[in-house]
Amino acid sequence: AVVVSSGSKARSGLPKAIPLKFYMLSGQEDVKDSTQPDISLFHVSQLPVPLTKEGSEPMTVADAFRLSYEITDTSGNAFITNCACLCQGIAIPWETPITWLTDNLFYADCFLHLVVVNVK
Repeated sequence: AVVVSSGSKARSGLPKAIPLKFYMLSGQEDVKDSTQPDISLFHVSQLPVPLTKEGSEPMTVADAFRLSYEITDTSGNAFITNCACLCQGIAIPWETPITWLTDNLFYADCFLHLVVVNVK
C-alpha cells in the first residue's frame, strides 16, 4: 500500500506517498451524546498523500486535508480553524507533518486514520 519512489532523487527507503483516510461527519448529525457514533454517519476520503509538497517542504495534516477534499480557496482555512483532527484519540495540530504521523501513529493496516470533528 505504501508507494516507494524508484527515482535517484528519492531519499532511500522512504515512501513517496502515504495511504490516508479522513473521516468526517457527512451532515449536521448531532453525536455529542454518543460515545461511539455509527460509521455510516461519516464521509470517508481515502487517497495516497505525498510526504512533501512541491520541492522539499513537508506535507502537513492541513495540506493533506485540503488535497483530500480539493479545497483551493480560503473558506477551507476557515473550516479547518473550526475543526479538530484526531488520530487514535489524540488531537493532532493541523501543522503536524505527515511524516511525523507515519513514524508515530500508523495503524497496522498501513493507513493513517484521521477523524475531523467540528469544535465550534
